[in-house]
Amino acid sequence: MNKIFALSCLILISCSTAPRARQVRFDLEWIRSTLAKENYGFHHSERTSPIIEGQRVYQGNGLDSFVAMDRDTGDVIWRFVVRNGVESGAFLDHDLIYFGASDGQFYAINKNSGKAVWTFPTRVENLSSPLVSAGIVYFLAGNNVVYALDAKTGKQIWLYNRGDVSSLSIRGGTRPTIYKNTLYIGFSDGYLTAINPRDGTLLWERKLSSNIKFVDVDATPVVEDENIWISSFDGALFCLSRSDGQIQWRLDDGGSVPVTIQGDNLFYSSLGQAVYLLNKKTGALKWKYSFEEKYGVPTQPVLYKGLVIVGASDGDLMAISESSGKLLAHYRPGAGIFAMPALDPATGRLYVYSNQANLHLLKVAWHRPQDELEWQAK
Repeated sequence: MNKIFALSCLILISCSTAPRARQVRFDLEWIRSTLAKENYGFHHSERTSPIIEGQRVYQGNGLDSFVAMDRDTGDVIWRFVVRNGVESGAFLDHDLIYFGASDGQFYAINKNSGKAVWTFPTRVENLSSPLVSAGIVYFLAGNNVVYALDAKTGKQIWLYNRGDVSSLSIRGGTRPTIYKNTLYIGFSDGYLTAINPRDGTLLWERKLSSNIKFVDVDATPVVEDENIWISSFDGALFCLSRSDGQIQWRLDDGGSVPVTIQGDNLFYSSLGQAVYLLNKKTGALKWKYSFEEKYGVPTQPVLYKGLVIVGASDGDLMAISESSGKLLAHYRPGAGIFAMPALDPATGRLYVYSNQANLHLLKVAWHRPQDELEWQAK
């Protein structure tokens, strides 16, 4: 009897002292509003992703302003007031921040002072993030016109007018991509185009969707070697030939955000409330993580130390295992997330911009459950 009792105690001691697997967690450091004044009106979706540079994080909101904040404290350093706000996304190049705004203007502002260096009138709302390359800023205005401006002066170099479409269109737009002297950009009429970046002439076009409505190609094209990966809103994810747009493979689940590529892996957030891991060359499925429809649609994936991090437009921030596709952790911001989170890979700090214009600073961390008190683990 004593031997049995001793053996039982040994088993209990071994089980209690065995190391338990670490768990991923989002640790909140602070939350700050970016608004000049509180919004007591309608629920507002925020589409502009944070930009991290040096000791600052730059953020535009869709109601009243664009701000520079201290990345450690969240204190506002300067504020640039914009009527009707910024929903397009921004691009930082050297000392200038470029963005289109909902007041019908495109801006270049100094990152240090927050003062406008130049403005360019588009006379329509601007919902697409710009691109700066070789001293030229490219962007798509809300009326399907692509502009190429001198990045220092704002002087127009050329424009490509696709024309307004009569069918229904989703609010949003693609950011242009340049690869080997070709500009790739999608339009709300369902076409992906290849354009000469020097003069704006059309090189080729490929129709990606023929649905009755919502044919928009709002995702930013991702180009590597001889392939382009891009999705259409009501259509599919496509892998296309870079030279002529011929379809190599497709996944029948539409999307509106860019894919994320790492090696041979392609991570894709779809409008079907799913995150996919595919082989980028063949489209072969490795795993698929689906979540409830009530949580909306996921943001572009962010990769960090074996994690796939996405936000949901009406739900949580989620950390998914890169190897298994299983949910490991989540964080509830309170109003959903449209904008892609910004990660500092050196520190594991994650800047998450939630709807209603709140910027959250989180730390992606691993904890052992036995090292926490009960109330900390909840």
